[in-house]
Amino acid sequence: MHTIIPGMVTKGTKTIAPFGVMGGQYQSAGHANFISNVLDLGLDVQQAMDQPRSFAINQQLQMEENFPPSIFADLTNRGHQLKSWANLLVEASVSGLITRKVY
Repeated sequence: MHTIIPGMVTKGTKTIAPFGVMGGQYQSAGHANFISNVLDLGLDVQQAMDQPRSFAINQQLQMEENFPPSIFADLTNRGHQLKSWANLLVEASVSGLITRKVY
């Protein structure tokens, strides 16, 4: 699968920030996580990139091991099939956001 799907943050009718992440099947989940880290949590771009990553593939949730152990336990108790990675995807390590002011 090839996914070139940049995202755009808008405010009203104005586009205020194009953004994107790389990583094939990780990309759509990566977009949601990355922009939520910036807009909802107020993290800067580097902080947003440094957060643990996860995405679902083949009915399995793949997660970087730096999520808190309580998250793994809770998801397992809810019946999710998990796979832990030391470094989920090297190719999903690039993110970018271009803006003058996001919020």
